[in-house]
Amino acid sequence: TESVSGMMASIELARSPYDLVISDLNMPNGDGIWLHFFMEQFYTSTPLIFFACSPERIPSTASSRKAFAKTDVGG
Repeated sequence: TESVSGMMASIELARSPYDLVISDLNMPNGDGIWLHFFMEQFYTSTPLIFFACSPERIPSTASSRKAFAKTDVGG
């Protein structure tokens, strides 16, 4: 399922369980960081994979969710 924003992704999570969430950090109306913190509250067992151009924006708490970031893209 594709969502255009972090807010829409949270609605999709509430509608149906997911085995994995893949998210960009840069989204309108609730970015990937917002989605991460939302999932920390309500979906702690669902793995989350971030895509990001800047690894500095990935929250330090992401490691507790089994989330990861690949920082060397195309290099």
